Amino acid sequence: MINTDADALPQDRNTEKFLKPELKRRHAGKSYNKRDGIDAYRKKLYKDVKIIKILKHLIKRGPTLVNDAVKILIAPQTTRDLIIYQLFLRDVLRYYGPGLIILYTASFEKQRVIHLAEKNRTGLVDYLKNNKPNLRYPALESLAKEYQIPSIDDL
Repeated sequence: MINTDADALPQDRNTEKFLKPELKRRHAGKSYNKRDGIDAYRKKLYKDVKIIKILKHLIKRGPTLVNDAVKILIAPQTTRDLIIYQLFLRDVLRYYGPGLIILYTASFEKQRVIHLAEKNRTGLVDYLKNNKPNLRYPALESLAKEYQIPSIDDL
């Protein structure tokens, strides 16, 4: 707990001169830290909490989603849904490489991609075109090697 008693302040004149008005404002329930001053920090906290929730989901489900996607990429598919998903994954792999396969499969469940309208699946692939530099990270490439995601030439 912060001691806000004026007696507890160091007796340095500059410190006392600076802190006494702040202590008076705190005792009166006022401070320099009005909502405008902390708004950016509040937004950052909420953003970080959201990121942590996403990471928790990816840590829990991500490896399963990625392993399933690798199996679907490699094996011949016979059902319409799995063929759609395989074609989507191969487009991502062909145009953008194995690192983004990690990102897409860990972020989107297979059923979500399958049930998207064709124009929306194409839109996701096109989205990479405009945002590839922002989505590409060396860590994704390392994970792609770890999960043994094949190159498009190996399929």
